[in-house]
Amino acid sequence: MRDDEGYVAEGSSSNLFFVADGALKTPAEGSLLPGTTRRTVLDLAADESFPVETGQYTLDDVRGADEAFLTNATWELRPVETVDGMGFEKGPVTRLLQRLYDDLVERRCYA
Repeated sequence: MRDDEGYVAEGSSSNLFFVADGALKTPAEGSLLPGTTRRTVLDLAADESFPVETGQYTLDDVRGADEAFLTNATWELRPVETVDGMGFEKGPVTRLLQRLYDDLVERRCYA
């Protein structure tokens, strides 16, 4: 979905992240869903000292990304497979953040 200015915003019930230029990027807060999973992923990335950028992004920015994923509380981190028919691989940043998120849930919920 896009915001009123045409920038990529989020999924219908999820927050968007993508990796490009060596940074994890996500649309800036404002008209976004107040995602608790989004906030957790941002914290996990910061704990790993991974560069994070928030801003306004075009669909072309996402199309040119190395990897992309969506977050929500139900399915946590889900890799994006295609955008407008362009395929994405499940990349190393997505795999790392999925593992870190799963480890955090294990510690908090099952310890």
